[in-house]
This record gives sequence, structure tokens and C-alpha cells, in this order.
Amino acid sequence: MDITTIGKLPLNYTPINNGWPIFLSGFFSLFSFENSISYMELQRMLSIIISTFTFIPIYYLCRKFVNSSFSIIGATIFVFEPRIIQNSLLGIADPLYIFLSACSLALIFDSREKLAYFAFVFSGLATIVRSEGLFLFIGISIIFILKSKKNKIIIPKYVIAGIIFFLIIMPISLYKIDVQETDGLFYRISNSLNTSLDPPTEIDPNWVTPPRSLPDAILTSLEYFPKYLIWNLIPIFIFFVPIGIIFLFREMNWMKVGVIISMISMSLPALFAYSLPLEETRYFYFIYPLFCVVSVLALPKILNQFKKQNLVLVLLVIGILISSSIFMQFKMWDTQHETEAYMIAEYISENTMGVNQYYPESVYIIPAQIPKLTQELQSYFFLEREDKISIKSSTLDKINVIPTKNLNSLNELIEYGQNIGLSHIVIDDKNRNNFLDQSIFDVEKFPFLTKVFDSKDKQFDYVVQIYEIDFKQYFKMKNNND
Repeated sequence: MDITTIGKLPLNYTPINNGWPIFLSGFFSLFSFENSISYMELQRMLSIIISTFTFIPIYYLCRKFVNSSFSIIGATIFVFEPRIIQNSLLGIADPLYIFLSACSLALIFDSREKLAYFAFVFSGLATIVRSEGLFLFIGISIIFILKSKKNKIIIPKYVIAGIIFFLIIMPISLYKIDVQETDGLFYRISNSLNTSLDPPTEIDPNWVTPPRSLPDAILTSLEYFPKYLIWNLIPIFIFFVPIGIIFLFREMNWMKVGVIISMISMSLPALFAYSLPLEETRYFYFIYPLFCVVSVLALPKILNQFKKQNLVLVLLVIGILISSSIFMQFKMWDTQHETEAYMIAEYISENTMGVNQYYPESVYIIPAQIPKLTQELQSYFFLEREDKISIKSSTLDKINVIPTKNLNSLNELIEYGQNIGLSHIVIDDKNRNNFLDQSIFDVEKFPFLTKVFDSKDKQFDYVVQIYEIDFKQYFKMKNNND
């Protein structure tokens, strides 16, 4: 919205990954909605369309390994994978990144040499959308060399391919360096490595994921990586990938080696994410196109055992649809709960200065502060700007949300939060297994808390109480006890 309103890239800040905002701005400029929510719907619609069109590059990627019938099965697995469907509804950058990376992979496996150069174009675009594209670049680079290793001029050709990649990412990298003094890509990787090798001795409670030493990070990753890998295979891939892995290692050729190398290189960001750990399944979504390839490798030999192969293919598609539908029934969002969580966030944004984090429902506090009218929203982008600070952070994101993961008591939260805007405490019924768990929270023990909101009064199913903190009374009680 910032790019659309001022007509250029902002010069005072830039997000880490800005390919998706730049892409969206082109579409935002084509429409003039009165309500800001309409732009959010447009954003979500675009991510759904992109995710649907990813069927095409995945079909051609699978086509390099199996015939058209089985390639359709591979692409169908992706389109109806329930997590991909859910992820598409969020309006975030992931679908565009997956589409671009699938295009890059489909092109690098093509036998026509000239198309391989376009693989580096798409990997560059993918890197602008998400920095994980750098690991895609590493994967396709090895494949490029593998399939042309007998060519005497492979090194000059790879140099050209590498130049193409860096020419794609260079303008955005230079823009980031000009605005933020770092490229946001190589600096981010080196900084993460340095932090793991030499973690800080003091832990800031504001960190959601405190830095870990390298041995701790490795052990954590070894715990979470396989767990989330298996969880990502359910419900559809679990029937195809294990068998496909067996066929992947049979009758090896450069293409199968390329798939293995790509899966390894593109898994490295997930390995890092789970070392923190960031407990989300989405870090494996970027490898789904390769999962689709592995899934169809065994199908030709399996279906050769049946006389009516077309019937079996139809039954496979039906099975994919049924398993996806069943999984979606269990994992799809509770819209009533989400609506109530948003309404509570609206109350918080209008009546508090800061609250404790109650993730995931607390994520609605930011959008609840966005003006409903587009004209009012756009007026913020012409205000005086702070250097290195986005409009959202400096103007719209005024409610402080205090992380509690590294805090052990209400006293710690109040004393830590008093200087960073904490004004209220949110207690809900989500069994968070800490000192803010509603089942163990006894407000009578805390006379310095005054209830100002109770969702039961609004007949909400989501049970939430909000308490205002009287800091004077709290510190008076503490001094008396001392």
C-alpha cells in the first residue's frame, strides 16, 4: 500500500523480503477500493490464483520423469494438498515463491540448454520474494553442472547463468543496502551463523526465539526437523513419497541425483528454522514440488500391475480429494473463533497501550489497528517518516504486544513490561501452560488488577478476560512485602 500510495519504493525502510509487496503494488494500483479490507481480499485472491496456476510448472516438472497421465497426478497432489490450500488463503508470499521455484526446477531439468538459463531468472525472482531462493540457486547450479559435465565449456556457461541470477537480485540488493545498509540476504545468513557460533550471554525477554549455541541448535533441529517432515507428509504424501524414495535411488541418473541435491539444498532453511525452533509446517511447503516428483516415480510400475490403469488413475484422484477433504475438516479454521478473536483485538487496540502476547489470537491486534477507510489509511503514508522504521511500526502498530515465552511469573511480566508500554493483562481459556493459564489464574491474589473486559458479557465462545494494571498499587504492595 505504501508503494501504491507514494508511487515508488519507500526510502526510509524495507522489509527483509520485498518481492511480494512489489508484486502486489502493481495490482493495488489498478483498483480503487473505498474500504481497506478490499485490498486484503484482493491480496488473498491473488495468492489463491497463483497457487492454482502452480499446477502448470509442477506438471511440466513431473513430465521430465513420467508420462502426462502420471504428471497430472503429481500436479493434482499439489493443488489439493490441504496445507497448500490453507496457506493460499493467507495472502502471504509463500504461493508466489513456490510458483517461481517450481518454474525454475521445471526449466533446469529440461533437456534444452537455453531454457536452463531461464531457470536462473526464476530462481533470482524467487530469491527476491523469499531469501530461501538462494538455496534454490545452489541446487539448480549443481544440476546445471551435472547435466553438462561432459561439455568442455561448462564453466563459461555457468558463469553466464550465475551472472543472470545476480543481475536479477542486484537492483533489490542495492536498494536494501541504500536504505538499510545491508542487502538483507547474505548479511542475514552470516549474522545467523555468527549468532549460533557466538550466542549472547544475556537473553532479552522480548526475543520470541532466543539465540542458541551451535550444539543446542543442532540437537533442536534433529528433534524438530524429522517430526515436522513426517507431519508434512500427512495426509497425501505419506502414501506416495516413501515408495517414491525407493524408486528415486534405483537406476540413478543425473536427473534423480538433481532431485536429491535440490531436496537437500532447499531443506537447509527448514533445518535452520527448526533449530530455533520455529514450530510451523510451512518451511517444508517450498519442497512440495519435489515431493510431487518423488510421489509419481513409483506410479508407472505400480499401475503396470493393473489392467484398467485409467480406472486406477481416476480412483487415485478421488482418493486424493477425499483425504484432503477429511484433513481440511479437522484442520480448517474455526471462523467464529477467529471473528471473536478479531473483535477482542479491536477492543484492545482502542482501549489499551500494551498487552501480553497470547499467540496466535494476538496476531489480530495489528490488523485491528488498520483504518477501515482507504482514504484514512493512505493519509498515514504522507506523514513525516522515521528513518529505518516502517509506517506500520511507527504509526499504525501502536499497541505493544509483550512476549511471555521467556518470562516465568506475572511479577516478571509487569516489571519488564512497565517500561515498554504494558498496561493490561489478557487471560484466556487456551490452556497455555504458564502463569497466564486461565485455569490456574486467581485474580483475587492480585488486587492491583481490575477487570475491564469479559467476553462472556458478549456471549462469545472464546473466553477472555482483560485486566488493567495499577502499577502504583503493585509496587506499593511489593515494597510492603519486601
